[in-house]
Amino acid sequence: MVLIKRVFIFLIIAAVVTGVIYFLNYVEWYKPEVQVSLDSEFVGTKPIKVKITDRGMGLKSSVAKIQSETGTITIKQNNYSKGPKSDSFDLVLDKETLTEGPAKLIIEAVDGSYLRFLHGNKTVFEKEVIIDTQPPTLELISPQDYINHGGSGFVVYKVSSDTKSSGVMVGDIYFPGYSGHFNDPSVYICFFAFPYNIDKDTDVVIAATDKAGNLAKNSFYY
Repeated sequence: MVLIKRVFIFLIIAAVVTGVIYFLNYVEWYKPEVQVSLDSEFVGTKPIKVKITDRGMGLKSSVAKIQSETGTITIKQNNYSKGPKSDSFDLVLDKETLTEGPAKLIIEAVDGSYLRFLHGNKTVFEKEVIIDTQPPTLELISPQDYINHGGSGFVVYKVSSDTKSSGVMVGDIYFPGYSGHFNDPSVYICFFAFPYNIDKDTDVVIAATDKAGNLAKNSFYY
């Protein structure tokens, strides 16, 4: 009888230890890590690169939201069935549904840990941003230009105050513009080349980008 009790107690202890070991295999305290690539606090039509990693059980879900005075809008939501260790994606803002101005970018990531009553470890990334989905404005000042195939050209143009960079695009080749040559700092000049080894019908346009990454292009007659 004593032997039976000892065996029974041993089996109970073994079951408890086995259960604890099994449970500990699904418990980890490492929270997911969220990395967001932002050049500035301005966000617009340029995709925002996001990378989420987890060093434990793997990812369970993630959600990205924009919160402003008008409410909260979900931009992207993922539910992971196989618990990947990492995920990378681009956030593309819809200018038709977002309100211009101050907002907060929120990204939540949850892993597959059994902590928090099986809800997993949770990381919340928050960043104050300014929504700007409107591209800068461009105005050509110089008259039509004559360009030799293999030669160079010159343009004078004006950009809006929110412009971060501007210049001339000859196909995929970029030539930066410069200000400071006129009393008006918004007036730029740009010297550019038309390489001999590209097609003569290659487009030539003035391009401007603002702090949010919005791009404006303006063709001109030559």
